[in-house]
Amino acid sequence: MDKKKILEEITKVVRKCGDDMFSRSTSDLNISTKTSSKDIVTDVDLYNQNRIINSITNILPEAGFLSEEFPDGAFPENESVFIIDPIDGTMNYSKDMGHSCISVACFKDKKPYIGIVYDPYREEMFTAILGEGAFLNGKPIKTTNQPLSNSLVLTNTASYYPELLDESIERIHSILPKCIDIRIEGAAALDICYVAAGRAGLYFESRISLWDYAAGALILSEAGGELFKLDGAPITYGTEKTSIIAGSSTTIRQSGLLPS
Repeated sequence: MDKKKILEEITKVVRKCGDDMFSRSTSDLNISTKTSSKDIVTDVDLYNQNRIINSITNILPEAGFLSEEFPDGAFPENESVFIIDPIDGTMNYSKDMGHSCISVACFKDKKPYIGIVYDPYREEMFTAILGEGAFLNGKPIKTTNQPLSNSLVLTNTASYYPELLDESIERIHSILPKCIDIRIEGAAALDICYVAAGRAGLYFESRISLWDYAAGALILSEAGGELFKLDGAPITYGTEKTSIIAGSSTTIRQSGLLPS
């Protein structure tokens, strides 16, 4: 199937899932914990995941899947593999914070070539096809051309991993004097898209899963941005968790967060 047709079909189901998610009262969610009380899943996560997988299977029966709520520990060997986060920012969603999204990436040869991130609260659909640019509701987006000193920085505290708390706080402490301010929003996919759209100059996190950044990474790179691990190595799109820094070449260099 043509990649633009795939994008069109997936955005349809993602929008429907997001709109249903937005209209659902959070007071009657069924919530379960996973690794800890900070790591939760709702019945809406599972519903979105199943609906997206079923819809994609109808148009691409040969596709494979890797999803936050259905991980099997290995990257599927299918020609087309979809990486899904049915709700990024589940804790925000459960607390009715109004800052969550749905993220879907399509991979070929273990690299993303289609990316979709949808925020139902703001009705914002971020999309990208490899080599064709990045878009927000159909309009092109680009990373900021401003220096870090005139930019917001976005981060998360890796709260699932208490052993990383000190280094996360140290990075926040080191970068705060170099930027306008720091925001901790709790939805990595949206953070990366906000950098892609020029709303923020930089995003970083000490440990993150593939489904949190897969779609956003393509959207950012198609918007002119760059992504690395915090040790300076390139992002490799593996199933293992990784650190990440995302921004323009200027803001990444000015952050001082990568080894010199």
